[in-house]
Amino acid sequence: MIESTRMLLEWLGHDRGIPAAVEAARSMSRATTAAIADPATRTGDILGTGTTKSMKDAIVAAIG
Repeated sequence: MIESTRMLLEWLGHDRGIPAAVEAARSMSRATTAAIADPATRTGDILGTGTTKSMKDAIVAAIG
């Protein structure tokens, strides 16, 4: 769901000319990448030890 939202924001930014949406998509991408890099926050299906809540919390914290 988070990645789908990021893609929507990216589309809005590029196709609809909304620069703030492009930056929001970039911020979400950086935050998701950081969360996935930590085995404690990523979920078991992607070889982590975290939960969906820990993954969401890490992404939200990275976005600020």
